[in-house]
This record gives sequence, structure tokens and C-alpha cells, in this order.
Amino acid sequence: MLTNNTEADIANQIIIQRLVRHYLSEPDREVWTIEGACITPRQIGSRYGIPRDAVTWSYLFEHPDLAWSFRVRAVWRNGDLMQPWATHTVIEAYYDDEDRYGGSDGTRLAVHEWLRSLDL
Repeated sequence: MLTNNTEADIANQIIIQRLVRHYLSEPDREVWTIEGACITPRQIGSRYGIPRDAVTWSYLFEHPDLAWSFRVRAVWRNGDLMQPWATHTVIEAYYDDEDRYGGSDGTRLAVHEWLRSLDL
């Protein structure tokens, strides 16, 4: 069990990098569903310093039963996530959709439990 949000952030970032790389390859569909969460991709503008041939996507993960959502940014280049993953594939925000978790800190831990439950 994690004891603080720094540990949860680190663990969540590592797990989400694996999930995006293996299951959400460059978006070729409108919505994915993974273990009760709906994932909606949207192409967004690239940040400064991203090569012209790279594409940046935002993924919104929404879990209606658990009442949380979070947003991930991932940069793809040549069919793979751009390195370093810790810079280019990150969770940008957590949302407590129904005020069940006391805000983003509690949501971060709830998302962590869900991510750990996935068979990655």
C-alpha cells in the first residue's frame, strides 16, 4: 500500500507508460474500453521541442463506476512512444468526478489501485 502521493505518482506514471505503449498504440479508433474505463484519444498540438514528425495525443480515461477520470499526454514518433517515456508519456491531471475521494490526491490513489489491477 502506498503511503503518499509522490509514490503513487511515480507508480502511476510507470504503469501508464506500459499501458499506453502496449494497448493504445497510435489511435486508430474513437474509444477504447479497458476494465470498465472508457479511453478517448484526441490529437493535440505538440509542445515546444517535439520533432515535426512526432504526434501528440491526449487520452481521457473515464471510469463511471468508480467516479474518477484522468488525462494522459503521449508523444508518438515512428510508430512508438517517444523516448524518454518519463518526459513524453505522463499523467497530466486527476479528476474526482463525484467528490468520492476528497479531490485529486484521493483520486490519484484510487486510480493507482485500478492501474495495479490491470494485467499488464
